[in-house]
Amino acid sequence: MPEGRQIFPHLDVGENLRLATRRDGENTRWTLDRIFEYFPILRERWRQRGRSLSGGEQQMLAIARALAGNPELVMLDEPSQGLAPRLVRELEALLVRLKGEGVTILLVEQNARMALMVSDQVLVLSKARWCSPDLPPSSTGTKPSSRGATCRCSPQAPAAHDRAT
Repeated sequence: MPEGRQIFPHLDVGENLRLATRRDGENTRWTLDRIFEYFPILRERWRQRGRSLSGGEQQMLAIARALAGNPELVMLDEPSQGLAPRLVRELEALLVRLKGEGVTILLVEQNARMALMVSDQVLVLSKARWCSPDLPPSSTGTKPSSRGATCRCSPQAPAAHDRAT
């Protein structure tokens, strides 16, 4: 999903989703009903034009469109950009839920806290240098925290075996 949501603003929610739908017969993982389990507001907005949705609803529609294509990998570029803090927390919960269901996510995100909560592997780029993050444990001990994180930077990309998959 590209930065900036990239929905079709002149089409309604239903048309946006139908354009993105790819059916794989019995292997179709993301039916409209399943998408509505994650995004019930989109069912309510079915006939509403994309341009009249709130920023958070547009982001939901963009992610739903990505899932409607039944991908093996979902790539998200700055999904929290421009969202209110409450919506960022909802987005984080959604991504954690998707990850828990086995969806592979490649996330490019400046919100380090959210990225760390969602990620199994982290690769940091700082001032055009690859960094190896030294992440202290969180107060709960379950996930690393971005507070107090430091990076060791290198001008070269990490070795192939070090790259996130």
